[in-house]
Amino acid sequence: MLPNDLLNWLTSQLTYLVPLLSVIVAAVAAFFSYKSAKASLLAHEAKLLREFSVHYARPEFSEHLRNLRSWLERHGTESGEYFLTMLKSNDPFAVSVDEARRAVKFHFEDAAKLGRSKYLRKGAVQQICCEAGMDLYFDVAIPLTLAMNPKLDLASHNFLRKLKLRRHDSIQRIR
Repeated sequence: MLPNDLLNWLTSQLTYLVPLLSVIVAAVAAFFSYKSAKASLLAHEAKLLREFSVHYARPEFSEHLRNLRSWLERHGTESGEYFLTMLKSNDPFAVSVDEARRAVKFHFEDAAKLGRSKYLRKGAVQQICCEAGMDLYFDVAIPLTLAMNPKLDLASHNFLRKLKLRRHDSIQRIR
């Protein structure tokens, strides 16, 4: 048996030691919980990056980009009114450009919406949008969309513009 003085001393020390150990265990648990949440976020982000890459690489998306590039080469960036006239007359090329405009616009703006809502980090949005099609988004898809709907909500567009994603801008920075 332990002497009473030693037993009293151990009891008094335990009243300080138990809460201290509880705090240490809680801190360690919080640290590993944070690490687990971060790993889960990165895994989710990697899955989204893959999905966007697969979507961008599809033949239909390539066709959409070709149609927008062809429109740009034929009519330039200031052709919204002409586009509306052709679309109203059901011109097959204008209809295919309209389909391409929608596909490209929503591809990049979906990434922007995920970035604005913090489901994707800005770096991940930049990875998704650092493609040749981004110039077509800015130069063709948005001007044609604005011609169709002048009251368009440009929040996603402005988010992408602030990220400075234009491909030729990044090429000029490299040179």
